[in-house]
Order: sequence, then structure tokens, then C-alpha cells
Amino acid sequence: GDGSPTECDRIGGIRLSDIRGRTRVETSGGGIVGTGLDGPVSADTSGGSIELARVSGDIKAQSSGGGIRIQEAGGRVEAHTSGGGIEASFVRGNARGGTLQTSGGGISVSLDPDVNLEIDAEGNSVRTSLPIRVLGEVSRRRLQGTLGKGGERLHMRTSGGGVRIQPLS
Repeated sequence: GDGSPTECDRIGGIRLSDIRGRTRVETSGGGIVGTGLDGPVSADTSGGSIELARVSGDIKAQSSGGGIRIQEAGGRVEAHTSGGGIEASFVRGNARGGTLQTSGGGISVSLDPDVNLEIDAEGNSVRTSLPIRVLGEVSRRRLQGTLGKGGERLHMRTSGGGVRIQPLS
């Protein structure tokens, strides 16, 4: 494209693929599916789930009607939903962090175990198989610590389930 933002506002589901540049999508009636988005993405739905894959830029995803699934995030991830769980995987080398927040389900995150991040996770239970150096007290419901040398913060919070943090397979 010409570098101008791709914008969609509509009622109903939206599918996007292979877009360069900034993308902003809003819908009130269905889910959002986006694949191969080269640039920052803002996705907002009140009526369904959000699925994004292979996004090179920062992601802002907000849903009040369903879960959020993000695969191969290349930048920072801000994901908020009240309607389901959140699943997010960050590409190798991605140490940008972000905030994942839901009141409607669990949170599952896959990270490159070799990146440097601050980790702050809170849920009904918090489980990880990553070598996170824990700061402060250890509890089943809260994990604060550093991965590698620490750096940007990855914040995960759910009141509707557990949090799982695992290495990229």
C-alpha cells in the first residue's frame, strides 16, 4: 500500500491477511482474524474472538465477546478481554513485553526462554517451566521475577482462570 493505515469499521466478522503498514479494525458483530500483518495492529470487537498470527508490529487487541489468540507476535502485546481466555506466543528474540488481562478465562503464554524480561503474573494459579528468578514472596497465585537479565515488563492478570508461561516449542 501507500503507507496509509488500513481501517475497517463494520458490523460482522472481519478477515485480514498480508497487509503492510498500520492496521486498525473495529467490529461490533463478530470476530476478527488477521494473518501476516506487517506493522502495528489495533483490533477491537465487542462481539467475538480475536485471532492474530504473524504480526511484526505492536498489537493492541480488545474484546468483550470472546477469547484472544495471538501467534508469532513480533512486538509488544496489549490484550484485554472480558469474554474468554488469552493465548499468546512471542517470536524468538521478542523481549518487548506487554499486558495480557482477562476476567473470562485462563492465560497461556509462550516465550523465547533466552530473552530478557520482567515477569508479573497473577491468576487462580500461576505455573511456569521457564527459568524465572523470583522476586519477593512466592505464592501460587502470583509470580514476579526476571527472565534473563530482566527488561521490559510482561504483565499477565486473570480473575477467571490460571496463568501458564512456557518456552516456545
